Order: sequence, then structure tokens, then C-alpha cells
Amino acid sequence: MSKTKVIIDYLQANHHRPVNVDELADVACLSKVQLFRTFKSETGITPVQYHEYLRILKSTELLQSDAQVRQVAYKLGYENYETFSRAFKKLMEISPSDMQTIYYRFADQANLDYALVVKEQATLLQIDDKIKESFGDRRHELDLEIYRLIFETKKKWVLHRDQRTEDAIRRIDPK
Repeated sequence: MSKTKVIIDYLQANHHRPVNVDELADVACLSKVQLFRTFKSETGITPVQYHEYLRILKSTELLQSDAQVRQVAYKLGYENYETFSRAFKKLMEISPSDMQTIYYRFADQANLDYALVVKEQATLLQIDDKIKESFGDRRHELDLEIYRLIFETKKKWVLHRDQRTEDAIRRIDPK
């Protein structure tokens, strides 16, 4: 098993807590420099960035529950809400509380099995790539609805169903 795979497995098993570089180097039996060099050459990001990505990915799942944002932050091992919020915004470009609000408002608004929420400025190709990434080969079987997240101000936004994009996606990649 490659050293990178060992690190990835370890990070996935420990997404709920902070992990330091010394610990990762010990797990991989590498020096810190070798660890960073090897991991980054194979993945394109550092082990620390990958760990942060895993934690934020897990937080998006947890934010869909009735848990408060602070509870999600602590559950994933962040020392405080502000650190979690900054990390979340850096990757998701929206605050965790806004993400949770979007989810609840979206869940009330949509009555469907499959939907994709995209930013207002997302291009057709970016949306198509996201559909392929999210649904893979099943995308042909889905009745997918696409919603654009449109910001009216920094704090005020609306979800708008984009049927033109849905039709365009069907024309690009027919069933």
C-alpha cells in the first residue's frame, strides 16, 4: 500500500479531530518533508489541506441535521466556532449558518429526490461536471432539478429553479 493511501485512510478515520503533521509522519514512516513532498505530488494538495477538506465535507452532512453550527464545529474537533467558520467559508465560499439555512429553505421549497444547488455565476460546463461528479452514470436516470443561489446582498439570497439550464444539460447529455 502506498504511503499516500496510508495517510488518506488515516485522515478519513480521524476526520472528527485535529491531526498534527508529526502524527502523520509517524503513521507513514516518513519525515515531515518527505510526507509533504510525497502526498502533494500524488494528490496536488498537502495532507493538512486534505484533512481540512474531509472535515468540511463531513460538516456539510452534519449541517443538514438539526444540530447547531457550534455543535458541528465541536463534533469535528474545532476549538471554536470562528475557526470552523473561517475554514468552511474558505472551501465553500459561504458561511456554515447560511449553508444550513439554504438547506432548510431548499428542503421546504423542493419536493424531489435529486437536486443540485449552484452559484449564480456557474457555467453550463461547470454544472455538467458537478452533475457527473455527484451522480456519475446514474445521472441519465434522474429527474434532476437545478437551483441557482442568487445573492441580492451579502446576507440576503434566494434560490431560483433554473429550468433553462436543466433543458440545456439534457440536450448536452441526453438520456
